[in-house]
Amino acid sequence: MTDYTVDDIANMTIETLISLRRDRFSLNMTTPQELDELPDDTESGHIKNHLVRWNFITFEDRQSQVKTILLIGTGDDDRMSWCTSPVTRVNLARGLVQTKSGSLYKVIGEQAERPPHEHVLHVAAAFKSWGMARALGMPVVFY
Repeated sequence: MTDYTVDDIANMTIETLISLRRDRFSLNMTTPQELDELPDDTESGHIKNHLVRWNFITFEDRQSQVKTILLIGTGDDDRMSWCTSPVTRVNLARGLVQTKSGSLYKVIGEQAERPPHEHVLHVAAAFKSWGMARALGMPVVFY
């Protein structure tokens, strides 16, 4: 387990959340090229949430050569931080994002330049809930 100071946590970014096994795993902002690899034929349906201050992040396992794209953002109605299951389809022209679980999200406005700190900590909490945070050296965040 990694020990963190308050300053360490206050200065964390998506890219620095992983502190162990960095030779194998990484977490970064998704590139436009990575998004272009996803199909854009999102299905119509019930929108689970409308997200503002949104970003895509990519979790990569270099050994398995697997990249997983996640959508993070703030719910427009509930003002809660969100981190989705893996993204499977993206149509930014329509503002629609579909995930592996079948959920459909609507992104509102432009993508944020950088995720706000509450989104970074929410990603750490999501990885904890998935049982992955400790092995990756992420701070243990929950709420």
